Amino acid sequence: NPHEIVFSANCKEAVWLRLSEWSYPGWRAYLLQNDGREKQVKVHTSPEGLRTLALPAGNHTIRMCYEASWAGWILSTAAGIVFLAFMGLAIAFRTDWFWRIMQRLLGRVS
Repeated sequence: NPHEIVFSANCKEAVWLRLSEWSYPGWRAYLLQNDGREKQVKVHTSPEGLRTLALPAGNHTIRMCYEASWAGWILSTAAGIVFLAFMGLAIAFRTDWFWRIMQRLLGRVS
């Protein structure tokens, strides 16, 4: 899965693990427990803008995954539709096609 990272960490004591990836919204981190369940861990941002995790002591398998919000998908889709509409208008104005249709709609057929 391109939106998932799985790695292991062996911590002798509680630590802050700083990952070498930029922190941006949508990433979630989970500790895989011995019973097969996952416990969510808060993803923090370091002063440099990288992702950090507060891990307890122990041997851990961490799964990070990107979970995009619906608002992002809706905004991206709306932006794509607006872009296509503007491109259609630009093509219509540049090819003189728009003016021929407008003349027919207004009753001025040439």
